[in-house]
Amino acid sequence: MGATLQDICQIVSDRLNESTVDTSSKRVRLVNRAVKKVASDHRWSWRKTSQSISLEADKQEYDLASDFDYPSGIFEVWDGSNRLYPMDYEQAKDEDYDWEDLSELTYFYISPEEKKIGIVPTPNSSGTLTVIYFAIPADNTTLASEFTPSIPDEFADLVALWVKFLVHDGKRQRLDARNTVIDYREMLKDLRAKDVLKSKANPRKRPKPFTYFGFKRTYQT
Repeated sequence: MGATLQDICQIVSDRLNESTVDTSSKRVRLVNRAVKKVASDHRWSWRKTSQSISLEADKQEYDLASDFDYPSGIFEVWDGSNRLYPMDYEQAKDEDYDWEDLSELTYFYISPEEKKIGIVPTPNSSGTLTVIYFAIPADNTTLASEFTPSIPDEFADLVALWVKFLVHDGKRQRLDARNTVIDYREMLKDLRAKDVLKSKANPRKRPKPFTYFGFKRTYQT
């Protein structure tokens, strides 16, 4: 089970010593801001989600999911049991290299506008690509509902701490705000250490794709 909006509002009110649980629209907005803050502070394993993309012959680029978080990026890309590896957009578009001579889908890149994924070489038939990426949670306005992606219960207190900071900061209660940031950073550090994503956060990269077997530079005279 994951934390609901109601759960986090309850913890926030408890931390602020409020006599009743504040579920006002303003408090809900602060909770959603805090959720995004927590999510962006680390490539948490609970943020990983997948997208299936239907490949088409002679089509190189495809739309990424709307909740794709570009700063955190893509975890893995699979064409069936074949794993694809990341490369730079500029490298993918370098006409000096014969990327299209590759016998299977080998690399992927993110488009400059950060909304599409490109496949190298360009698919020559239909198929299904699985993209595992890091998502930013969507805003939640339903008290009884969990967030998407689901936030583990142990992160509810971390979110509540950042909401508490926002409340103190909004009231110009500087000392309380500063102390809350200290508490937040300590809890953040502990949760990072426990997160199973630690050693696998970054997809493996081939540092020099043009050294892959079968690549060759072409020259024109």
